[in-house]
Amino acid sequence: VAFPKDTLEFYNFLKRFCEKAGYIKPGFYTSKDDNFVIWAKPHLDDDCTPARVNRRTGVIKMNLSKIKDYTIPMRMFIGLHEYFHYAYQTTNEVKADMGALKVYLDAGFPKSEANYAMTKIFDNSKAAVQRVSVLHNYIKNYGNNNIS
Repeated sequence: VAFPKDTLEFYNFLKRFCEKAGYIKPGFYTSKDDNFVIWAKPHLDDDCTPARVNRRTGVIKMNLSKIKDYTIPMRMFIGLHEYFHYAYQTTNEVKADMGALKVYLDAGFPKSEANYAMTKIFDNSKAAVQRVSVLHNYIKNYGNNNIS
């Protein structure tokens, strides 16, 4: 898998975090190289999102009350999505989704779990439905015509 610059270390850190996220205690979790931080909180301020990132610092806040019941692949997709908001310095949800989805699928995670993560987390707004449509089409065609 050819990860974008600096993504491999984050990916490895996130994977370790996601494997334990169903039972860890709230607190700060730091990557081995000290470049990445996940702040596991019992709840987030508005409690409607499973995660958010500070695009200036790169610190990702994870809502333990939400993610504890998610599968490891769902947690990975969410964490990668937040990472790409920071890496791309964007507020564009689809751009962050696509960065996350490419790494997620290239790493061998199941397509069905990516679809499930999107439909479980997104609301039913027009923007969310369009987002799901774009991502679902990418997932459906992944592996065809050398898309990656």
